[in-house]
Amino acid sequence: MDFTPSEEQAAARGLAARIFGDLSTHERLVAAGTGTDAGLWKELCTAGLPGAVEDIGLLGLVLLLEE
Repeated sequence: MDFTPSEEQAAARGLAARIFGDLSTHERLVAAGTGTDAGLWKELCTAGLPGAVEDIGLLGLVLLLEE
């Protein structure tokens, strides 16, 4: 069994890494408190990541969750 990420999975992982790297700073997390960071959620939705499992499969979802 080959668990090497496909190009699509790797691209989704890179996108998630960029979004979380840019928008999930310590300061933003503290400011959000225990609530949802609306800006981060909007960016994730705009990128289509919440529904990405349909396109990239469960292995792809694991890669996103790792980020």
